[in-house]
Amino acid sequence: MRPFIFRGKSIDYGTWKHGGIVFGNHQWWIIEQCGGALYSVDRKTVGQYTGLSDSRNVPIFEHDLLLLRDEERDYYLTVVFSKKEAAFRLRWPKGFLSCDVLGMFLKKWPELEVVGNIHDNPELIKKK
Repeated sequence: MRPFIFRGKSIDYGTWKHGGIVFGNHQWWIIEQCGGALYSVDRKTVGQYTGLSDSRNVPIFEHDLLLLRDEERDYYLTVVFSKKEAAFRLRWPKGFLSCDVLGMFLKKWPELEVVGNIHDNPELIKKK
């Protein structure tokens, strides 16, 4: 069973925090698993760990950008959670979702790499 880990950008520090997610008092919080520190986070940045890693063993989170290279160009794919299928998928630059869930996609293209996320690197999703 995969661990349920979330990531969110701290409102106070502007850094990424990882751990459990708590909602209370009209605010989202990340509670660190080691030490139990509690951080107020921007709810728009909160993303869940997919349980998968890229080709360099970097954990993949919701909202991450994965780089897929082919002979003609580079594609920056966004990790999204599909409520309809209750699965993580990849959104292509033109907006359509991958036919395969994230795990199957990684089996077909194991060279995929996390190169950022939509919050810190929005310029990557605008590349055509």
